[in-house]
Amino acid sequence: MRIIALVIFVLIQVGFAFSQDGGNINYVKLENLDKSYIGRLLHIDFYRKSRGNLGQIKNGVDIDQVFLDINNKKIKFTEHRKDDGYNNWFDQQYLKSVNSVNGTKIIITNFKLIDIEEENIIVLANFNIKPFSQEMRIDKNIIAELLFKVDK
Repeated sequence: MRIIALVIFVLIQVGFAFSQDGGNINYVKLENLDKSYIGRLLHIDFYRKSRGNLGQIKNGVDIDQVFLDINNKKIKFTEHRKDDGYNNWFDQQYLKSVNSVNGTKIIITNFKLIDIEEENIIVLANFNIKPFSQEMRIDKNIIAELLFKVDK
């Protein structure tokens, strides 16, 4: 009986070793960004890379927060990344406002790349408040990397 249990345990471990990661995100560094990405959906990783759950909460402080101008009002957002380094799904990533606006937290569900300038990228931000989207100019200096949706 012990031998059968040992064989089953070993086979399970071997199965885990050969299992594949899951995800539909292509990580792109700014220096590799070109016009071929225009029109594609993306998330912006601000300030520090947040892959593998890095950049979430450390010592009780969210380290990846950014102020974005929404309808001429500066709103503070926190990155929410569900990325364990092995499984990373585009639709599980988003930006969420720190404070409520009119009783509701604002969520930026994704961006769409509109244009690339020397110092900025221009994106269309899509929000959880439907139908609402807004064009934004994002300074490249505050971007760690871009997370593009891979259509499979």
